[in-house]
Amino acid sequence: KLYLNGCKAMAQARKQGKNCVRMWGSPANENTVAPISDLNNGNLLEENQLLISCMASLLSIQSFETAMEIVLGHIGRYYGAQHVAVVKCDTEKQTNKVVYAWTQTGEHLKKQTKEIIPFAQMPHWIDAFNQNRELVIHDITEWIHTYPEEYEFLRDSGVFSVCAIPFEVSSKLYGFLEVDNATLHSEDIILLKTLSYFITSEMTKQKLQQKQEYLIYHDTLTGLCNRNSYLNYLAGLNEDALSSMGVVRLDINGLKEYNTKFGFDYGDSLLCHMAQILKSVFAHHCVYRFTGDEFLVLCKGVTNEHFTSLVNLVRSEMRAEYLDCVAFGYTWSGVDIHMEDLIRHAEELLSVEKLMNKERQAYRSQAPQAVMLQNLVRALENDEFTLYLQPKRDIATGEIVGAEALVRYIHPKYGVIGPAKFVPQLEENGLIYYIDFFIFEQVCKMLLKWQQEGKPLRCISLNLSRKTMLREDLPKQMQAIYNRYKVPKKYIEIEITESFGDMERETFSRISGDIVAQGFRLSLDDFGSKYSNLSILSAVDLNVLKLDKSLVNDIVANPKTLTIVSNFLVLCRNLGIESVAEGVETEEQMSLLKQLGCNVVQGYLVNKPMPMTDFEEKYCACT
Repeated sequence: KLYLNGCKAMAQARKQGKNCVRMWGSPANENTVAPISDLNNGNLLEENQLLISCMASLLSIQSFETAMEIVLGHIGRYYGAQHVAVVKCDTEKQTNKVVYAWTQTGEHLKKQTKEIIPFAQMPHWIDAFNQNRELVIHDITEWIHTYPEEYEFLRDSGVFSVCAIPFEVSSKLYGFLEVDNATLHSEDIILLKTLSYFITSEMTKQKLQQKQEYLIYHDTLTGLCNRNSYLNYLAGLNEDALSSMGVVRLDINGLKEYNTKFGFDYGDSLLCHMAQILKSVFAHHCVYRFTGDEFLVLCKGVTNEHFTSLVNLVRSEMRAEYLDCVAFGYTWSGVDIHMEDLIRHAEELLSVEKLMNKERQAYRSQAPQAVMLQNLVRALENDEFTLYLQPKRDIATGEIVGAEALVRYIHPKYGVIGPAKFVPQLEENGLIYYIDFFIFEQVCKMLLKWQQEGKPLRCISLNLSRKTMLREDLPKQMQAIYNRYKVPKKYIEIEITESFGDMERETFSRISGDIVAQGFRLSLDDFGSKYSNLSILSAVDLNVLKLDKSLVNDIVANPKTLTIVSNFLVLCRNLGIESVAEGVETEEQMSLLKQLGCNVVQGYLVNKPMPMTDFEEKYCACT
């Protein structure tokens, strides 16, 4: 199309017998004309070169944004324009936004690049674009009366002539290509339309590519990052550079049952609502959804206090709506950060809470766990579980100074059964804490009985399983049991295994600290059984350290073991920690331990585990 103008310069040229057009980009107060013959000769090569350059840039340069800057630069220089832009039209929000731009000076124009322009500010443009018509304004003063608001907008933006070519994606208005204040080749509107076609085509491909890339790293249902994104994050993470890291694992208990009972739409809405809460609370952190109902949150560089407050906020918001539907596991570390360990520990804490939730649900169901729970409770009520005691001897005086409380199952047919036969199954089903709390209560009850009978009180140690230790309600449950007996707490010693020390220092300190804060003694069991972490000794106030029997077994035959044990015992004395050697079976072992300064021994050399009545008869004479 050639837009001819009846200005004075055009009229004069025609009187001279010249066929001409007015240059579309001429300033309003200039009268620039060009002979048509000039346009037909030199432009074709330039047009072809422009098309080839633009297409080559769009196809060869990896960064689409860089390619668009180059293409718009080619267009701007060809037309001698001041500003060229690709503007996106958002029909839902009724706004326009510049997405790519080039300016003659290298700087974006004031308004068109920084502000989102509402449709209402340029209605004539939108009407034309909706009819798939390009908009060519030779002189904006022509709009001063017909479209005064749009005239003022252009004038204030420093635009005195403009050409805008609309383009569509999927038969809907997507945006337009805009060239402002052009001074060359104004007749080449078709060229602009051709260029807009190529630009639209490449933008459509780019949009599809971005969507594909988005789907690779995002969950389609919730919009959260997915496992691929998580693995990509880990691959680029430098653990040595981390100052701290908090990890949250959570999922929905019984999502499959919800889907079966209420339909998949309900389950999906539940997942989406959980995702919204997580995105809101952890807005500045990494939130992931894996397959099904698995969610993970990574909080880098936060304090333990801030991290815990965020977790508590999410927990309260979710539990306010879903009660026991959502299970949590979380941990934090500020030293020696290893992502694999952090995530594993968070998952372990999650599994403990899930088991607690399943147990609560089991009361209202006929699930296999419910049957096992009923059988366990019945066995406890029928006194089929009983307390055994293994004595501990002061190595210097030979006096029995305490005992370790152990559990035995008295089977009606097979007699006494050791814990190795039933504890693993109870741990797997989350019911082991019934046994742990049963033994704890039996110890409290026994000490009260001794006190009332005038028998000497001795310190009784008992083991709590790892899953019991990880329960959030542990301090509350222990205090509730203790309140029924109220014996001196200094005679109750809680043993934690060395393996529990592989938890993050903060988690280990918090759980162990709760026990110490309640006034009970704290013992570290099985020390030296695997890879002893000496930092455990400084993480909490220990009363007792128990050397594992594997060290005791080897102390006579292996000089290196003897040296290790000797130095451990020196360390205990320097820290004010009582030392106990487990598994002592020979006089030679006893003699060596006495020479090294061990405080207490326990093992078959002293006595094997025995029923409580036998222990009382042998070691608890009335004072």
